[in-house]
Amino acid sequence: MKLGIEREKIGDILVAEDGVDIVVCTDIVNSLFSLLPTLTRFSKSKFNIITLSNMRIPKTNTEKMEIIIPSLRIDSIVSELVHSSRAKALELINSERVFVNFEIITKSSKFINYGDIITIRGKGRFKIESLISSTKSGNIKIEVSKYI
Repeated sequence: MKLGIEREKIGDILVAEDGVDIVVCTDIVNSLFSLLPTLTRFSKSKFNIITLSNMRIPKTNTEKMEIIIPSLRIDSIVSELVHSSRAKALELINSERVFVNFEIITKSSKFINYGDIITIRGKGRFKIESLISSTKSGNIKIEVSKYI
């Protein structure tokens, strides 16, 4: 980043109508608080440090979708969610762009559970809702919510 802060130290950026809440590691809070006003883009902005419990959680809109997958492995789910091959899904996983419940996934063999939240950087965030049915060929049909 322009401020010399590692990207890994910054988490979610939650946008509201009257501002944003940025989740950051505790070890950079004070330096970020003093550095952000020095950027031209934020020179007229007001900043406050708040705890996680005081954050404004934005209302989330979701869109339901159904996907058919051979198994609950992360690679097969990611390939269906981004409409690509499993090889492309594997590239996303290996480049550390896939998170399950906000933790980086590096193994394509990880099994997903219902209720898990999958984040694919640059593609979106999804929640695995429920099993709908099994197909005659043995595949699984599941309901997924896509955050929009």
